[in-house]
Amino acid sequence: MADSLVRHVATSVSGRGNGLFLAEETDILLKEAKVPAAAVLVGYISNQQESILLQREDYRDRIANGLYLAILAAYEE
Repeated sequence: MADSLVRHVATSVSGRGNGLFLAEETDILLKEAKVPAAAVLVGYISNQQESILLQREDYRDRIANGLYLAILAAYEE
């Protein structure tokens, strides 16, 4: 699922994924989850270019669409 999330969101925003990473010890929500879980980091407001993109509604909509498509793909498997 995590791989699908990365691929679909990256494709939706015409970007590239930075890969998959294991949850850190401080990621309590992910570490304690009783069901499969993933966190998708779609940008950093500390990065000037990403901050500008994240302020745009159309960009956020494309991120949401990528998440949606990944979830649909998971249910089709």
